[in-house]
Amino acid sequence: MRPLAPLALLATLLAVPAAARAITPDQVLIVVNDRAPISERIAEYYRGARGIPKEHVARIQTDPQEEIDRAAFKREIEQPIGVYLMERRLQDQILVIVLTKGVPLKIRGPAGLAGKEASVDSELTLLYRVLLQGPIPPEGRVPNPYFQHGSPGPFSRTA
Repeated sequence: MRPLAPLALLATLLAVPAAARAITPDQVLIVVNDRAPISERIAEYYRGARGIPKEHVARIQTDPQEEIDRAAFKREIEQPIGVYLMERRLQDQILVIVLTKGVPLKIRGPAGLAGKEASVDSELTLLYRVLLQGPIPPEGRVPNPYFQHGSPGPFSRTA
């Protein structure tokens, strides 16, 4: 019986229409760095191509460098995006945050398992938890409560 389990799973996935599993435009937030002109152009192209609503474009103002320190990340990236989501009541709707060119990629800090070095996009995956529960200590690894090893289903915050 066990060899049939993967086939049953595959049949189940194929039976669900692709549109039912896809991220919809109203679940996407695009982040534009006003200090990088290319950021606006990329955001407008992406928004138009994907049908993202105009009100799903958050603006930040930070130096368009590859790396940023943690204080600047909190002040210039995390906080403005969090405020944007909360003011528009999008915090439970947005499942994808698209960063455009000109948004920093890394947060400087000591590396290693107990370090504070991180990528901007990975830190933003914690934003929903930060909005609900408050700040998360930046030291070391933070487990992802939404990751279910081997789960082929769509992302859900209720998992």
